[in-house]
Amino acid sequence: MKRNYTLIELLVIIVIVALLATLGLPVYIGTIERNYNKEALSMIRMILEAEKMEKLKRDAFTACSGTSSCSSELNLSLPYDRWQYSVQLNSNRIIAERMTKSRTFTLDFDVSTPADSVPSCSGKEYCPNTK
Repeated sequence: MKRNYTLIELLVIIVIVALLATLGLPVYIGTIERNYNKEALSMIRMILEAEKMEKLKRDAFTACSGTSSCSSELNLSLPYDRWQYSVQLNSNRIIAERMTKSRTFTLDFDVSTPADSVPSCSGKEYCPNTK
């Protein structure tokens, strides 16, 4: 004998699924944003090392404004989809700005800056706890 579900049973299932989605979605988004932070930090470190190589080759750092400019000037392959990277020479600063969220990582550098330096983060959400 085939048993059909009542409207109440279906509504209960829908409420349970909606409740699980509302609890799980913020955790998922937070995890994704933390991974984006890790991507930006690793790209900043890569730009820092490329800048040090340029300093050794040309005896000067290389400025770039924008991800495509940094990729071509420093011979790097930077991702274009989430972060906008730039190097400002007047303040010796590497900057990574999140395109859709208001979050910016900044690293002040010179020749002696170690590769494991921690950039400062400014933004409303998802900034990691920096030391």
